[in-house]
Amino acid sequence: MEFCGAYIHVRLTPGYEISSESMYRLWTDLAEFIRMYKCHRVLSEGLMPSRRMNMAGAFISGEQISQSVSGLLMACYFEGYQPDELTEFFKTVARNRGASIEFFSDREKAFQWLGILPYGEQPADEFRNGGITQFFL
Repeated sequence: MEFCGAYIHVRLTPGYEISSESMYRLWTDLAEFIRMYKCHRVLSEGLMPSRRMNMAGAFISGEQISQSVSGLLMACYFEGYQPDELTEFFKTVARNRGASIEFFSDREKAFQWLGILPYGEQPADEFRNGGITQFFL
């Protein structure tokens, strides 16, 4: 995990497997990182991970992250990602409890959804900063 000024960047290791145990560790570490940096925007990326999880595990995982981090906005980018029923269920569980998580196969779309530009640049927003673009180095 790395704090990039406007967002937290989570890089999953090659061979990462999504399971109840690995997600519990990830959510615990991410919640601590978010508290430390007071940043709720997260980009998670890596190679398309394998998955060893059922509906009950997806429910627990969605519930855990939404309880651990209030107001989470997380984009998950995996090259070649294809939506499926289990992922949609996980997103729904998290969203119903206050966390917004979306999955992308295009990195630029993930950044757009987060409302940031690559490398931590903030787009100008007339309501937020008077039209001045902010750069975080």
